[in-house]
Amino acid sequence: MDINKWKSVAIRHDTWKVIRALGIKDERKPVEVVALLVRKDIERRADLKGMSPEKYVERLFSQVEKHKAFSNSVNGKAKK
Repeated sequence: MDINKWKSVAIRHDTWKVIRALGIKDERKPVEVVALLVRKDIERRADLKGMSPEKYVERLFSQVEKHKAFSNSVNGKAKK
C-alpha cells in the first residue's frame, strides 16, 4: 500500500457503524462517505467565512504549517 496515498485512522466503533449504514443506504464505500462528509464540512465552513472551498483549504493548510513551525520551535526541533 502506498503510504503517500493512503492513511489509516482509528474511529469509535459506533461512529464506524453510522458511516457504514450511510454508505449502504447511498451505495457508497465507507471511504467515500468520509470524503463526502469532509467535503460538505469544508463547503459549510468556507461559506461561513465567505470564501471558496479551495481558498478555505489553502488557508487551513497554511495555518497548519504555521502551527507546526511554532510547535517545532517551542519543542526544540527547529532547523538550525
